[in-house]
Amino acid sequence: AGSAPPERLSVLVIDDEPGIIRIIKLVAEGVGYSTIATDDATIFLGRVADWKPTHVMLDLLMPAMSGVELLGQLSAQTYAGKIVISSGGDAEVLDTVRQQARQHGLEISAILLKPFRASDLKDLLEELLLPD
Repeated sequence: AGSAPPERLSVLVIDDEPGIIRIIKLVAEGVGYSTIATDDATIFLGRVADWKPTHVMLDLLMPAMSGVELLGQLSAQTYAGKIVISSGGDAEVLDTVRQQARQHGLEISAILLKPFRASDLKDLLEELLLPD
């Protein structure tokens, strides 16, 4: 028996660029996700624990705690939702991060390269709504 789809789609976003946060929030809500966005790692991890979002989107290059450290924290919380990494980093680094995440039981559903267009983000978020 297949599992029922979640009653609500939610995305928790962490990024240190306010403009990026605004775009992601606008596009995600337009596609039908409840959205919370922050630039603070402590708030992000607290919301993962209490809000239990179906999706998280995180920037790898954060000033206080790197995205790699955040992925470690998500693993420690046994986060089971879909993860989108956004980064301006090179493909090799992103592939390594994806492999490390998989070894820690995390599902990296997509990588969104910065800079991105709102239409690319919309396509990606709609794709993530499709059943696996």
